[in-house]
Order: sequence, then structure tokens, then C-alpha cells
Amino acid sequence: MVEETLLVNQNNSTHHHLTPHPKLASGLRYDDLLIETDPDVVTAIARLPPRERALRTMRLKRALDCELKHSFVPEYLWNKQGPHRYLTPLIEQARKERLEADYL
Repeated sequence: MVEETLLVNQNNSTHHHLTPHPKLASGLRYDDLLIETDPDVVTAIARLPPRERALRTMRLKRALDCELKHSFVPEYLWNKQGPHRYLTPLIEQARKERLEADYL
């Protein structure tokens, strides 16, 4: 019983190392995954510069294309996206403004 558990854990960890993180494999940034039904997220997206909004749309389209083809983006693109959170500060600002307007 212990040997079976060890074998499963070894196989699981091997599989884990061979499979890229879904966000990296699809070429998305963290903020690309935020739900657009939140009014603060919608406001923040509207406040993005046109170039950043176009890049976001391109990343989402590429991720959808990869999902439909059951493939990943090329590995050289995985680290280009980086941990940069481009939308979070705008969301926090929009939320602060909305709460302030509701308070008044």
C-alpha cells in the first residue's frame, strides 16, 4: 500500500513538472484572468491605454486559439509576459472612487 502511494506521488510530481502552468502555457498575464462582470474591472479596462487594451485582447484571443487547438503558446513567450499586474492599480482606484461616490 505504501509502495503504491509512493509510485502515484512520483508519477504525479513527474507529470506536474512536465505540464506548464496554464497561465504561462496560454500566454496570459494574471490580470487577463479577472472577470469582466465586476464594474470596477470594466472601469479599469476602459481606462487602459489603447495599446495595452489591444495587447490584452490579443493575449485573450491567442489563449482561446490555443485552447481550441489543445496546444500551448511557444515556450519563448512564457516568460515574456512576466508577473506585471497592469490592471490591479486601476481596479483599486476605480473601487476607491466608486466607494467614495456611494458614501457621498
